[in-house]
Amino acid sequence: MNLLFVTSRLPFPPNRGDKVRTFMFLKELSRQHKVILFSYIASNDEKKYKKDLEQYCKHIYLEKITKLRHLKAFAKGFVNCKPFQVNYYYFPKIRRKLEAIVKKHNIDTVYTHLIRMAPMVKNLPVFKILDYTDAISMEYKRSLPHRKNFIKKCFFSIEAKRTRKYEQNIILDFDEGWFISKEDIQELQMNSSKIKLVPNPVKLSSIKADFKLNNRLIFVGNMSVPHNIFAAKYVNENLMPHFKKSTLKFDIIGANPSAEIKALAGKNNTEVLGFVDDLFAELRNSDIFIAPMFYSAGVQNKVLEAMSVGLPVITSENVARSIGAKHNNELLVANTKAEYIEMIEKLLNSEKLRRNVGMQGYKLIKNNFSLQKIRDILGNI
Repeated sequence: MNLLFVTSRLPFPPNRGDKVRTFMFLKELSRQHKVILFSYIASNDEKKYKKDLEQYCKHIYLEKITKLRHLKAFAKGFVNCKPFQVNYYYFPKIRRKLEAIVKKHNIDTVYTHLIRMAPMVKNLPVFKILDYTDAISMEYKRSLPHRKNFIKKCFFSIEAKRTRKYEQNIILDFDEGWFISKEDIQELQMNSSKIKLVPNPVKLSSIKADFKLNNRLIFVGNMSVPHNIFAAKYVNENLMPHFKKSTLKFDIIGANPSAEIKALAGKNNTEVLGFVDDLFAELRNSDIFIAPMFYSAGVQNKVLEAMSVGLPVITSENVARSIGAKHNNELLVANTKAEYIEMIEKLLNSEKLRRNVGMQGYKLIKNNFSLQKIRDILGNI
């Protein structure tokens, strides 16, 4: 097919969860189809990545959107009832460019990443796929108890309701909707035959050589994302003080650490390592992956990657449920400060438990999230 691939963020470099998904799908779809990529970019600096994507794309169209243009579009949310993020990414002139691209390249199918880009393509006269990925409204709703700023809390309360309604209705304008987990589908009560479950593939790396104790907790993620910032701060401020008399260290790894994250360096045996060249080596050299993701939605790539090397994971119930993992089997579940401390101590005190949980987690990834597994799903679709 001639496939138009539409996304609001350039799929390279794959340094955050949404870009990991789009880059992997771009590579896989290009194996059998002619892919034409259309992506927004925030600055001309991103054009340097074009050469990294040319091996997968027949044509690449990049549209630079300034912050001012985004804000003008965002303001429309005050006079209509669409989600603010949908307004933020909607530009009628660019929509007409997409119509021209469809005609020029005789497009058969359009893959659209996230609801924010849905109005840009919903009227195109071709087969249309909307990759919801997550139920974004669920993340907004879960975040409300953790938001201290009253104005932001009010804003996201409104945005959660608008987004949920939009998520449920926009499928009428598409031929298929893809989700990353069953939990997101159930949250939105999406029972249509149009809905497909398409998880993220995970690279299977070499597993841990041994499970001897290194006294190292680790957290990984793009450290400019709010739910990742919240999780890392939670570990530093609520869990690490309990272990202040031990030699336990907590390392935070990930690109773009915010000022809040940088401020944690040196506090409560915490180090902020930022971007690292070999993430899997860092995972293998750790004892526990700690991920208190209280208000995330979808599937957390960071957790899948940790499990793919056999690193035992402690995480929130919602994360475990989204990947079909059981407590005390493929990972350990905690939802309160006391439970997180208890689970950390259990793993630190038992090499056997670290090994058992780590290996069961590895098996889950191999059986359900391997590249071949997702390749088969895409092939069938």
